[in-house]
Amino acid sequence: MTFQQLPTTQRGDAGEAIADSYFAAQGWHVYSPPIGPAHPIDRVLMTEHGVFAVDVKTYPRQYSRPCTGIDTGDHEKYLTIEATGLPVVLFFIDAFEGCIYSGRLSRLKAAAKHHSGKTYYPLQLMTFTRRLTAKELSDLAQPQDSRYQLTRPFFAINKPATDAD
Repeated sequence: MTFQQLPTTQRGDAGEAIADSYFAAQGWHVYSPPIGPAHPIDRVLMTEHGVFAVDVKTYPRQYSRPCTGIDTGDHEKYLTIEATGLPVVLFFIDAFEGCIYSGRLSRLKAAAKHHSGKTYYPLQLMTFTRRLTAKELSDLAQPQDSRYQLTRPFFAINKPATDAD
């Protein structure tokens, strides 16, 4: 099985397509790297409020506490990008929460917790963007995980906003 055939890669591609559709609906200009090897970020996004480096993460938040995380190596890479003056925004496509939420690294980094190669951010610092549609949830093909049975959604009630504004 090739990297592109892995279920996690296909889910990530579906998440990026969902994010691209949202960005286009906002009238923002999206620049993607060429298909091929890994790139430091997924998108460069131009909005009426500026230019942003964007990385799209397609996985559910933690089941045990209201936070989400990324690899610490990615967190450090994004800090390096941000040090150049280009703001970094993380967009999360979360099938468990059934929504898109985002956070600017400049706001997340002070509250970041590092553990076993992962960096975690509290969901309370994230900005709710919008609910995922039934089709989008189906496209994500997120397998059921029994660990989430007792987890209450954090974004059960929220109003849309965005960190790319």
